[in-house]
Amino acid sequence: LQNLRFSASQTLSRPEYRELAGIQFRDVIGGEVVQGNPLLERTLIRNADVRYEWYPNPGEIFSIGVFAKRFDAPIERVYLSQSGSRVVRYVNADEATNYGLELEARKDFGSFADGLAAFDGFVNATTCTPCGLTPVITCAMAQSLPAASIASKTTRSAYVSLAQRSSCA
Repeated sequence: LQNLRFSASQTLSRPEYRELAGIQFRDVIGGEVVQGNPLLERTLIRNADVRYEWYPNPGEIFSIGVFAKRFDAPIERVYLSQSGSRVVRYVNADEATNYGLELEARKDFGSFADGLAAFDGFVNATTCTPCGLTPVITCAMAQSLPAASIASKTTRSAYVSLAQRSSCA
C-alpha cells in the first residue's frame, strides 16, 4: 500500500501571560531578568506539507515528507541592555519561513529471523531550516534590535527506538 498525502492549514499562536506582562521579573529557570510586552500580537501560521508513505507489510512504514511554515508576526525572545544588565524581552518580528524534510521508518524484525518476531525498530529524522525572516525589529524604546533567533538556527533531530511487543492476557 502506498499513499501520497497533501495538507495545508492555518493556525495561530497567542502570547503567553508571562510574554504579555508589562513588569520585570526573574525567571525561575536560568535566573534571567524578563520583561513582558503588552503590545505583542498573536502569530498567524500557514502550514503546508507533502508526504509519500509506503507500507510494505502490516505495521511497517517508510515515508518521506517535506513541509513549509510561514509565520506572520512571530513572537521572538530578544536581549536588551539596560544599565549594564541584560533583560529578556518579547517582540514580534515581521515574518519568518521554515521549511524542512522528515524521514520515517518502522520495521518488524521478524522478517529477519523468527527469534526477532517480537521486536520492532523505529527511526525518525527531521531537519528544519529557517529562512526569510525580516530582520528589523523595533521596540517601544525606538531601539533597533538584531535579527530574531528564528533566523539563524537549523534544527536537526533524530529518534531511534527498539521495542518489544507483548501480548496482554
